[in-house]
Amino acid sequence: VRAKLQIFLTSRLAERIALADKVEVPIFILEVRGEEDLIFRSLNSYHEKTTGMSGAAIAGKSPHEILPQRTADSVTAKYLTCVRNKAPFSYEEVLELPKGVIWWQTTLSPIFFDDGRIIGIFGTAVDITDRKEREFADARQIAELKALNEEINTYASMAAHDVRGPLRKIRVIHDLITSESEAAEDGSLHIGTGEVELFGSIASITSSALDHVDRILSYSRALELSAEPKLEEIDLRMLYSDLVGLVDADAQFSITYPDVHVRSERI
Repeated sequence: VRAKLQIFLTSRLAERIALADKVEVPIFILEVRGEEDLIFRSLNSYHEKTTGMSGAAIAGKSPHEILPQRTADSVTAKYLTCVRNKAPFSYEEVLELPKGVIWWQTTLSPIFFDDGRIIGIFGTAVDITDRKEREFADARQIAELKALNEEINTYASMAAHDVRGPLRKIRVIHDLITSESEAAEDGSLHIGTGEVELFGSIASITSSALDHVDRILSYSRALELSAEPKLEEIDLRMLYSDLVGLVDADAQFSITYPDVHVRSERI
């Protein structure tokens, strides 16, 4: 059985390796010898070109034999997720490789034996560094725009409050004077035709100004960035693992982080 498995494994992986070199996408292939026993079998030429890693140098070695401990811990956990679930697994990750820090959209696909066990992993890794940089730049601009929008709304509200008060007082005084004039029976308060027109203008101007203030407030509120955020289930442990791999690749420090998922905007 072992001999048959090895022949099948060699043949099946050889097919994948031959296919990988015809594709201009970084591809890596692992052999799964046991639930916790993974070794690299091949990198295609495009992977070598993109990362600066050598397929010949890593063939037959485990992740911990070729990568810094933190990075190896992180990628191994993802490979084992694919093995244990016996299903494709896709995720974003950030790794520091010989050619620098690269963001990847990685997809792992299991390679099955006749009896259903997984004997290998076929991995594709698309370089999304430029896309992530644009996402981060967009996020910073949106954050700045939101902050500016909040400042505008705060200023508009304060200005409206400061202007509304005096305008309302003018309108109240106008109403009091006109009502007293109409209510006076002894004729002690006389308002001529010109004054009546003037008081009418004051009332009209005051009402118009108050309406204008309300329109300004409505316009400032309409400028608010009120779009509902797109929430996703985010595996923070995976993100923490990648970040720890960048800041302490050789595990010189003791670093702990929670195994937690949250619903959040991915950016």
